[in-house]
Amino acid sequence: MLAYASLADLLTDVDQDIWADLPEPQRIAVDRVLLREQTADGVTDQRAVAAAFLSVVDRLSDHGPLLLAIDDLQWLDPSSQHVLAFAARRLSGPVGLLATVRTEHDGSDSISWLQLPRPDAIHRIPVHPLASRELHTVVKDKLGHPIPRAAMARIHQLSAGNPFYAIELARALTESADEVAPGTLAELVRARIGSLDPAVHDVLLAAACLAVSTVELVGEATAADHGRLIELLEVAERHGIVSIGGNRIRFTHPLLAGGVHRRFAYRAQAHAPSPRRGGRRVRTAGTASRAGVNHR
Repeated sequence: MLAYASLADLLTDVDQDIWADLPEPQRIAVDRVLLREQTADGVTDQRAVAAAFLSVVDRLSDHGPLLLAIDDLQWLDPSSQHVLAFAARRLSGPVGLLATVRTEHDGSDSISWLQLPRPDAIHRIPVHPLASRELHTVVKDKLGHPIPRAAMARIHQLSAGNPFYAIELARALTESADEVAPGTLAELVRARIGSLDPAVHDVLLAAACLAVSTVELVGEATAADHGRLIELLEVAERHGIVSIGGNRIRFTHPLLAGGVHRRFAYRAQAHAPSPRRGGRRVRTAGTASRAGVNHR
Protein backbone atom coordinates (compact mmCIF):
# COMPACT_ATOMS: atom_id res chain seq x y z
CA MET A 1 0.00 0.00 0.00
CA LEU A 2 1.40 3.39 -0.99
CA ALA A 3 2.06 6.17 1.52
CA TYR A 4 -0.56 8.83 2.36
CA ALA A 5 -2.84 7.68 -0.46
CA SER A 6 -6.14 8.28 1.32
CA LEU A 7 -4.93 11.42 3.07
CA ALA A 8 -3.95 12.97 -0.26
CA ASP A 9 -7.46 12.53 -1.64
CA LEU A 10 -9.01 13.97 1.53
CA LEU A 11 -6.92 17.12 1.11
CA THR A 12 -7.07 17.47 -2.66
CA ASP A 13 -10.05 19.85 -2.85
CA VAL A 14 -9.09 21.92 0.19
CA ASP A 15 -8.01 25.48 -0.58
CA GLN A 16 -4.25 25.57 -0.03
CA ASP A 17 -4.61 28.94 1.70
CA ILE A 18 -5.86 26.94 4.69
CA TRP A 19 -2.33 25.67 5.38
CA ALA A 20 -0.26 28.35 3.65
CA ASP A 21 0.77 29.99 6.95
CA LEU A 22 1.32 26.82 8.99
CA PRO A 23 4.79 26.30 10.47
CA GLU A 24 7.15 25.45 7.64
CA PRO A 25 7.63 21.73 8.50
CA GLN A 26 3.84 21.23 8.47
CA ARG A 27 3.29 23.21 5.27
CA ILE A 28 6.04 21.32 3.48
CA ALA A 29 4.64 18.01 4.75
CA VAL A 30 1.21 18.73 3.24
CA ASP A 31 2.75 19.84 -0.05
CA ARG A 32 4.73 16.59 -0.22
CA VAL A 33 1.64 14.51 0.49
CA LEU A 34 -0.11 16.29 -2.40
CA LEU A 35 2.92 15.92 -4.70
CA ARG A 36 3.34 19.69 -4.85
CA GLU A 37 6.90 19.44 -3.59
CA GLN A 38 9.43 16.76 -4.45
CA THR A 39 12.42 15.79 -2.32
CA ALA A 40 15.56 13.88 -3.18
CA ASP A 41 15.16 11.37 -0.36
CA GLY A 42 11.37 11.15 -0.64
CA VAL A 43 11.02 11.07 3.18
CA THR A 44 8.07 12.90 4.71
CA ASP A 45 7.96 13.56 8.47
CA GLN A 46 4.90 11.64 9.68
CA ARG A 47 4.59 13.73 12.83
CA ALA A 48 4.55 16.92 10.77
CA VAL A 49 1.90 15.46 8.46
CA ALA A 50 -0.30 14.47 11.42
CA ALA A 51 0.02 17.87 13.08
CA ALA A 52 -0.65 19.65 9.79
CA PHE A 53 -3.75 17.57 9.05
CA LEU A 54 -5.18 18.29 12.50
CA SER A 55 -4.48 22.01 11.96
CA VAL A 56 -6.29 21.90 8.62
CA VAL A 57 -9.29 20.16 10.23
CA ASP A 58 -9.40 22.72 13.05
CA ARG A 59 -9.20 25.65 10.63
CA LEU A 60 -11.92 24.28 8.36
CA SER A 61 -14.21 23.71 11.35
CA ASP A 62 -13.74 27.35 12.36
CA HIS A 63 -15.79 28.25 9.27
CA GLY A 64 -18.67 25.88 10.12
CA PRO A 65 -19.50 22.21 10.79
CA LEU A 66 -17.09 19.82 9.07
CA LEU A 67 -17.65 16.21 8.03
CA LEU A 68 -14.74 13.89 7.30
CA ALA A 69 -16.11 11.07 5.16
CA ILE A 70 -14.08 8.01 4.20
CA ASP A 71 -15.21 4.97 2.24
CA ASP A 72 -13.71 1.56 3.11
CA LEU A 73 -11.93 2.71 6.24
CA GLN A 74 -10.40 -0.75 6.70
CA TRP A 75 -8.38 -0.31 3.50
CA LEU A 76 -6.57 2.90 4.43
CA ASP A 77 -2.85 2.81 3.76
CA PRO A 78 -0.82 2.63 7.01
CA SER A 79 0.52 6.19 6.74
CA SER A 80 -2.94 7.72 6.30
CA GLN A 81 -4.26 5.48 9.07
CA HIS A 82 -1.63 6.81 11.49
CA VAL A 83 -2.47 10.42 10.65
CA LEU A 84 -6.22 9.89 10.92
CA ALA A 85 -5.82 8.06 14.25
CA PHE A 86 -3.75 10.95 15.58
CA ALA A 87 -6.34 13.53 14.47
CA ALA A 88 -9.39 11.52 15.56
CA ARG A 89 -8.22 11.36 19.17
CA ARG A 90 -7.99 15.16 19.18
CA LEU A 91 -11.15 16.17 17.34
CA SER A 92 -12.90 19.18 18.84
CA GLY A 93 -15.56 21.62 17.79
CA PRO A 94 -18.17 20.87 15.11
CA VAL A 95 -16.31 18.00 13.46
CA GLY A 96 -17.86 14.67 12.51
CA LEU A 97 -16.42 11.48 11.08
CA LEU A 98 -18.50 9.29 8.78
CA ALA A 99 -16.92 6.06 7.57
CA THR A 100 -17.97 2.89 5.84
CA VAL A 101 -16.35 -0.30 7.08
CA ARG A 102 -16.51 -3.77 5.60
CA THR A 103 -17.36 -6.10 8.47
CA GLU A 104 -15.56 -9.39 8.91
CA HIS A 105 -17.41 -12.70 9.12
CA ASP A 106 -15.39 -13.70 12.20
CA GLY A 107 -16.49 -10.57 14.05
CA SER A 108 -12.97 -9.13 14.27
CA ASP A 109 -12.64 -5.38 14.52
CA SER A 110 -10.58 -3.99 11.63
CA ILE A 111 -10.70 -0.40 12.93
CA SER A 112 -9.74 -0.85 16.58
CA TRP A 113 -6.99 1.71 15.90
CA LEU A 114 -9.62 4.47 15.58
CA GLN A 115 -10.22 6.03 18.99
CA LEU A 116 -12.49 9.07 19.29
CA PRO A 117 -12.52 11.54 22.19
CA ARG A 118 -16.17 10.71 22.95
CA PRO A 119 -16.85 6.96 22.56
CA ASP A 120 -20.46 7.57 23.62
CA ALA A 121 -20.98 9.62 20.44
CA ILE A 122 -20.20 6.69 18.12
CA HIS A 123 -23.21 5.39 16.18
CA ARG A 124 -22.93 2.16 14.21
CA ILE A 125 -25.42 1.67 11.39
CA PRO A 126 -25.43 -1.79 9.77
CA VAL A 127 -26.03 -1.69 6.02
CA HIS A 128 -27.65 -4.98 5.08
CA PRO A 129 -27.71 -6.61 1.62
CA LEU A 130 -30.64 -5.51 -0.54
CA ALA A 131 -33.50 -7.89 -1.15
CA SER A 132 -34.08 -9.09 -4.71
CA ARG A 133 -36.94 -6.67 -5.44
CA GLU A 134 -35.05 -3.68 -4.02
CA LEU A 135 -31.94 -4.67 -5.95
CA HIS A 136 -33.94 -4.90 -9.17
CA THR A 137 -35.25 -1.37 -8.61
CA VAL A 138 -31.72 -0.03 -8.14
CA VAL A 139 -30.42 -1.84 -11.22
CA LYS A 140 -33.37 -0.77 -13.37
CA ASP A 141 -33.03 2.87 -12.31
CA LYS A 142 -29.29 2.85 -13.01
CA LEU A 143 -29.38 1.09 -16.37
CA GLY A 144 -32.68 2.52 -17.57
CA HIS A 145 -34.36 -0.78 -18.35
CA PRO A 146 -35.68 -3.81 -16.44
CA ILE A 147 -33.78 -7.11 -16.17
CA PRO A 148 -35.54 -10.44 -16.87
CA ARG A 149 -36.66 -12.18 -13.69
CA ALA A 150 -34.46 -15.27 -14.15
CA ALA A 151 -31.39 -13.14 -14.85
CA MET A 152 -32.15 -10.90 -11.86
CA ALA A 153 -32.41 -13.92 -9.58
CA ARG A 154 -28.95 -15.04 -10.72
CA ILE A 155 -27.56 -11.53 -10.29
CA HIS A 156 -28.98 -11.31 -6.78
CA GLN A 157 -27.37 -14.63 -5.91
CA LEU A 158 -23.97 -13.69 -7.30
CA SER A 159 -23.93 -10.16 -5.87
CA ALA A 160 -25.19 -11.19 -2.41
CA GLY A 161 -27.28 -8.03 -2.42
CA ASN A 162 -24.37 -5.65 -3.14
CA PRO A 163 -25.80 -2.83 -5.33
CA PHE A 164 -22.59 -1.94 -7.15
CA TYR A 165 -21.75 -5.56 -7.87
CA ALA A 166 -25.32 -6.17 -9.08
CA ILE A 167 -25.27 -3.15 -11.41
CA GLU A 168 -21.99 -4.26 -12.95
CA LEU A 169 -23.25 -7.83 -13.34
CA ALA A 170 -26.42 -6.59 -15.01
CA ARG A 171 -24.46 -4.26 -17.28
CA ALA A 172 -22.13 -7.07 -18.31
CA LEU A 173 -25.09 -9.38 -18.92
CA THR A 174 -26.83 -6.76 -21.05
CA GLU A 175 -23.72 -6.19 -23.15
CA SER A 176 -22.75 -9.86 -23.39
CA ALA A 177 -23.72 -11.82 -26.49
CA ASP A 178 -23.77 -15.16 -24.67
CA GLU A 179 -26.03 -13.88 -21.84
CA VAL A 180 -23.78 -15.38 -19.16
CA ALA A 181 -23.21 -13.06 -16.22
CA PRO A 182 -19.67 -12.83 -14.79
CA GLY A 183 -19.34 -14.44 -11.40
CA THR A 184 -16.29 -12.68 -9.94
CA LEU A 185 -14.80 -9.20 -9.82
CA ALA A 186 -12.01 -10.33 -12.14
CA GLU A 187 -14.60 -11.53 -14.65
CA LEU A 188 -16.49 -8.25 -14.28
CA VAL A 189 -13.37 -6.23 -15.08
CA ARG A 190 -12.60 -8.50 -18.01
CA ALA A 191 -16.14 -8.09 -19.35
CA ARG A 192 -16.06 -4.32 -18.82
CA ILE A 193 -12.68 -3.45 -20.30
CA GLY A 194 -11.36 -6.63 -21.93
CA SER A 195 -12.44 -5.59 -25.41
CA LEU A 196 -10.90 -2.12 -25.18
CA ASP A 197 -7.67 -1.08 -26.85
CA PRO A 198 -4.65 -2.24 -24.77
CA ALA A 199 -3.54 1.40 -24.77
CA VAL A 200 -6.69 2.18 -22.73
CA HIS A 201 -5.65 -0.55 -20.29
CA ASP A 202 -2.28 1.16 -19.81
CA VAL A 203 -3.94 4.50 -19.11
CA LEU A 204 -6.39 2.92 -16.65
CA LEU A 205 -3.57 1.13 -14.84
CA ALA A 206 -1.63 4.36 -14.46
CA ALA A 207 -4.75 6.09 -13.09
CA ALA A 208 -5.40 3.20 -10.68
CA CYS A 209 -1.88 3.58 -9.22
CA LEU A 210 -2.31 7.24 -8.33
CA ALA A 211 -4.04 8.67 -5.28
CA VAL A 212 -4.50 12.02 -6.98
CA SER A 213 -4.98 10.93 -10.58
CA THR A 214 -4.65 13.78 -13.06
CA VAL A 215 -4.35 13.92 -16.83
CA GLU A 216 -0.83 15.31 -16.48
CA LEU A 217 0.41 12.54 -14.17
CA VAL A 218 -1.17 9.77 -16.22
CA GLY A 219 0.38 11.29 -19.34
CA GLU A 220 3.78 11.33 -17.65
CA ALA A 221 3.37 7.73 -16.50
CA THR A 222 2.36 6.40 -19.92
CA ALA A 223 4.43 8.77 -22.08
CA ALA A 224 1.32 9.23 -24.23
CA ASP A 225 0.84 12.19 -26.54
CA HIS A 226 -1.67 14.59 -24.95
CA GLY A 227 -4.18 14.32 -27.78
CA ARG A 228 -3.97 10.53 -27.80
CA LEU A 229 -4.24 10.42 -24.00
CA ILE A 230 -7.47 12.45 -24.04
CA GLU A 231 -8.84 10.16 -26.73
CA LEU A 232 -8.09 7.06 -24.62
CA LEU A 233 -9.56 8.60 -21.48
CA GLU A 234 -12.73 9.53 -23.35
CA VAL A 235 -13.10 5.90 -24.44
CA ALA A 236 -12.87 4.80 -20.79
CA GLU A 237 -15.35 7.50 -19.80
CA ARG A 238 -17.87 6.42 -22.46
CA HIS A 239 -17.70 2.90 -21.05
CA GLY A 240 -18.49 4.21 -17.57
CA ILE A 241 -15.14 3.18 -16.11
CA VAL A 242 -13.85 6.64 -15.19
CA SER A 243 -15.20 10.16 -14.98
CA ILE A 244 -13.15 13.22 -15.92
CA GLY A 245 -13.64 16.57 -14.23
CA GLY A 246 -11.19 19.28 -15.22
CA ASN A 247 -7.84 17.52 -15.08
CA ARG A 248 -8.92 14.97 -12.45
CA ILE A 249 -9.58 11.34 -13.34
CA ARG A 250 -11.77 9.29 -11.02
CA PHE A 251 -12.90 5.69 -11.30
CA THR A 252 -16.66 5.35 -11.10
CA HIS A 253 -16.14 2.88 -8.26
CA PRO A 254 -13.02 1.87 -6.28
CA LEU A 255 -13.69 -1.81 -7.04
CA LEU A 256 -13.03 -1.05 -10.70
CA ALA A 257 -9.73 0.62 -9.82
CA GLY A 258 -8.76 -2.40 -7.73
CA GLY A 259 -9.82 -4.80 -10.47
CA VAL A 260 -7.81 -2.92 -13.09
CA HIS A 261 -4.75 -2.92 -10.83
CA ARG A 262 -4.99 -6.64 -10.09
CA ARG A 263 -5.51 -7.60 -13.71
CA PHE A 264 -2.95 -5.40 -15.45
CA ALA A 265 -0.29 -4.62 -12.85
CA TYR A 266 1.88 -7.46 -14.12
CA ARG A 267 2.15 -5.57 -17.43
CA ALA A 268 3.16 -2.29 -15.83
CA GLN A 269 6.03 -0.62 -17.61
CA ALA A 270 5.03 2.94 -16.70
CA HIS A 271 6.47 5.07 -13.92
CA ALA A 272 5.01 8.11 -12.19
CA PRO A 273 6.55 10.17 -9.34
CA SER A 274 5.40 8.83 -5.96
CA PRO A 275 2.25 7.07 -7.29
CA ARG A 276 -0.45 6.65 -4.68
CA ARG A 277 -4.00 5.48 -4.72
CA GLY A 278 -7.15 5.19 -2.63
CA GLY A 279 -9.20 7.40 -0.34
CA ARG A 280 -11.74 10.07 -1.19
CA ARG A 281 -12.95 13.27 0.34
CA VAL A 282 -16.70 12.67 0.65
CA ARG A 283 -18.49 9.48 -0.30
CA THR A 284 -21.78 7.99 0.75
CA ALA A 285 -22.03 4.38 1.86
CA GLY A 286 -23.84 2.10 -0.53
CA THR A 287 -22.30 -1.34 -0.53
CA ALA A 288 -23.46 -4.32 1.45
CA SER A 289 -21.97 -5.65 4.67
CA ARG A 290 -20.70 -2.34 6.03
CA ALA A 291 -21.23 -0.23 9.11
CA GLY A 292 -21.11 3.52 9.60
CA VAL A 293 -19.12 5.34 12.28
CA ASN A 294 -20.07 8.89 13.23
CA HIS A 295 -18.61 11.25 15.80
CA ARG A 296 -20.44 14.42 16.75
